[in-house]
Amino acid sequence: MDCLTDHNGKLDAAICAVIQLLNDGKHEWRQIRSSLDELKENHQRLTDKVCQLEDWSRKPFTKSTVKTFLDVVQRYFNGLCPCCSEKLILSDAGIRLESLETDHFKGPKWNNITEGWPICDQCHHRLTHGYLSREGWVMQAFQAFQMRVSQFTQIENGQMQLF
Repeated sequence: MDCLTDHNGKLDAAICAVIQLLNDGKHEWRQIRSSLDELKENHQRLTDKVCQLEDWSRKPFTKSTVKTFLDVVQRYFNGLCPCCSEKLILSDAGIRLESLETDHFKGPKWNNITEGWPICDQCHHRLTHGYLSREGWVMQAFQAFQMRVSQFTQIENGQMQLF
């Protein structure tokens, strides 16, 4: 699977559409077509090179990170999805429900505790497929979750007192 499929697909489609228009055989367009073919080949070579240099594979969160995520959801979010605050993702006993999915907020290769969050399956689907932007209120919800993670880890490490 191409690591930059979405971007490649759009550029390739645009280049192919222009090439198709130029296939009418008009003499003055041959040079433009040749340049577009070269651009497409260079784009593919560059994409392949980036993919070779960079590991784009999904990196799972560690068990301790997931445990911290779940503890934070239980303590500060009453078991509700920290993204939508509507769907229950943990039971009252802190048991993970089927609706819980762990989102790599900053991308699949980043798995630090500050780069993800547990959210409901509906929010995860909307974020993954672009129906919900990671900007605006979603970014604020993620930052609020991360603030709670920071507070929780400080409390757990004895660096902060609860009032």
